[in-house]
Amino acid sequence: MDMRANESDMQFDVKTADDLYRLKTMAGLARVTVDLSRIKRMGLAHLSMRLAYFAVAEGGEIVLFDRTASGDQSVGPFLLGWPTLRALAITALGRDCREEPVAQKGEIRFVRTTPRPEAGWSAGLIFSGRDEELPAVYRCLDGLCAQPELVGETGEIILCGPTRDLGFLDAYPQVTYLVFDFEPSGSAFPISRKKNFLISQMAHPRRLVLHARIVLEPGAIAGAPEEFDIIAPNMIFRSDKGEEPSIGLIAIDPGWPNRVPRSFERSTLTTSPARYLDLMAHGRPYVDGGAFAVMAGVFDACPLNDALLWGDCEDVEWCLRAQTLGFSVDMAPQMMALNTNSKARTLEALPSAAAQGVRAVNRGRRVLSNLIIRLKSGA
Repeated sequence: MDMRANESDMQFDVKTADDLYRLKTMAGLARVTVDLSRIKRMGLAHLSMRLAYFAVAEGGEIVLFDRTASGDQSVGPFLLGWPTLRALAITALGRDCREEPVAQKGEIRFVRTTPRPEAGWSAGLIFSGRDEELPAVYRCLDGLCAQPELVGETGEIILCGPTRDLGFLDAYPQVTYLVFDFEPSGSAFPISRKKNFLISQMAHPRRLVLHARIVLEPGAIAGAPEEFDIIAPNMIFRSDKGEEPSIGLIAIDPGWPNRVPRSFERSTLTTSPARYLDLMAHGRPYVDGGAFAVMAGVFDACPLNDALLWGDCEDVEWCLRAQTLGFSVDMAPQMMALNTNSKARTLEALPSAAAQGVRAVNRGRRVLSNLIIRLKSGA
């Protein structure tokens, strides 16, 4: 959902998280400046660099600076002094941009050298091949077929499953069936290998992968940004008790690898999707493997790990590895999707009073968590 710049010399300046929300709606800018001094304390330094890259036109300029960190070249890496920020910037932007010389300490400039991506979306659905899954498959396919971006020469829908009779697809002539057969080597399913195979067969630059329990809402793909690395949709869960957030984006502390977490994971269950950037203060984000989109170039450079099986946290490992390589993991708040069988929701099995108590605790955690982040960041 991009707002293209009307003027070729248009500039946007980033100082706060609120500026990043606005930056995500822009494309084709001539110049983006990012003051890292404040947002680095919210865990947003890396993401801000990638969002700046997505927002500028080819030949556009990205200026990163932090006057508070420029004077001490010996500051330790965990304090995010200038040496660390510069290394982070080179990792995040060096692949797609040319660094320009600067005379001022605490500043680094890049020019985007890569073209903006062409139009086109591919969507793929992971299917077990079992008849009992067909009702969920139909719901998911209906949601995909309702997306205009998946129709015509710049769109495609793929259903990936084992060899079987395809009569069930008679009502979906626009859907391509991609066969994935494998030799069982134990009880666990090679989910990473299947997803890699599916994504590698897609034709368009933006590639969406769904499990059958996920149904895109009308206009979902229109709500996605034009350019990204890895994104999660904004997932919701509906019941007779109303609508609640579901897990889409999760932040994990400590990151990767070889460290014991200091706190529980945080996700869009406890942080409002409207303020999802607050999650980044808690750790490095990852997407739920049941619903995500990835750009073709990012997948080519960083596919899922084929060796990881179902239940091996393949989504966590993939996202943390991608960020180490300089790519971003983000969420598209306007890309709405319904989680019809949320593995994260257990409230429906609880007595009414207990369920209300759990909801109250979750609301309290969300308010307190967001307050603490703002106090720490000086916002």
